[in-house]
Amino acid sequence: MKFLVATRTRIIGLVVVVLLLVAFILTRTQEARSISLLLRFGGGEGALAHLRESEVIEEELLIPTAGKPIRARLYTPQGRALSEIGGVVLAHGVHHLGIEEPRLRRFARAISSAGIAVLTPEIAELADYRIERASVATIVRSAEVLAQRVQRKQVGVMGFSFAGGLAMLAAGDAATNRAIAFVVSIGGYDDLERVLTFFVENKIAKPTGEEVMLSAHPYGPIVLVYGHLDLFFAPDDISVAEHAIRAWLYEKRDQAREYATHASPAGQERLAVLFSEHTGVLAPEIRKAIADHRELIREVSPRGHLADLHVPVFLLHGEHDAVIPATETLWLAQDSGAHLREFLVTGAVEHVELEKTSTYGERWKLVEFMSDVLSETEAEPR
Repeated sequence: MKFLVATRTRIIGLVVVVLLLVAFILTRTQEARSISLLLRFGGGEGALAHLRESEVIEEELLIPTAGKPIRARLYTPQGRALSEIGGVVLAHGVHHLGIEEPRLRRFARAISSAGIAVLTPEIAELADYRIERASVATIVRSAEVLAQRVQRKQVGVMGFSFAGGLAMLAAGDAATNRAIAFVVSIGGYDDLERVLTFFVENKIAKPTGEEVMLSAHPYGPIVLVYGHLDLFFAPDDISVAEHAIRAWLYEKRDQAREYATHASPAGQERLAVLFSEHTGVLAPEIRKAIADHRELIREVSPRGHLADLHVPVFLLHGEHDAVIPATETLWLAQDSGAHLREFLVTGAVEHVELEKTSTYGERWKLVEFMSDVLSETEAEPR
């Protein structure tokens, strides 16, 4: 048995090497570019992730707006003029590192290495764990700037996690979406209220009406509470709770617990519940927070706001995603109507990163999906 396991391991390693060689040799084919892209993104700790790194040039930008400039980073393939290549805006998810988040940077470099200009704008609201309509304007403005840089009328937009829903909104706004050629949602949502309710009920509906039972990731309720502290803490505890929960979200757990000691006894008890990740006792207040902010939630939901959508839509979702369930991509597929180009729900993705235990069949479907996205960047009108 050990011999068989060892042999299989060597075979898997050989397959990876062969795929990489194919990608390097057949760089003019979309499938090869896609394989190379996924190997570089998924290689993480291995040498594959660092191969040919010098081929991508990074440039810090400040995108001008009517208000505060948007910090951004532009990735371009070395030796290629911007006027020769297409472009994609990558919108990061809810994470305090924003455009510095390692997975985002790795993915941006991987896409750029396939011969594409990539712009990653800092979305201030998402970096502060807030989902607001202002983020849509950031995505739209970034698409306009990148289109100018690559001397094309339009570029693609790709959103990760909660930015997937915001990217769909950007593409669906006829007043501002003229610079958007296509949109890709990876692990995104269709109806934010449905997702927030899932955090409480651990179940969510498909478009067919069938309910899927799934244990929500504890990350979701903590983010929700952080955005509505006044509904969960006494006025004197709000500042302490804000610092404590922010430290927890930043994965500074000891610091978070230290902050919590400065809250009132009731505040300390509530923070202890959040940090234990057993948030079921907060369900009534979470439901109230959702009800009290229903109109604002609807403003940042693609659901009901895609009537003006007129660009190709690509949807990708991890089959077992417990942050934003894959059922949301089924809803997005339905709401995209005739503009849906391709959608894939797969075990090869876990929320917004590659699942290393997926099957070769799942990975190949992911290669085909990314190949179609890469092809779309070259179809963008000049």
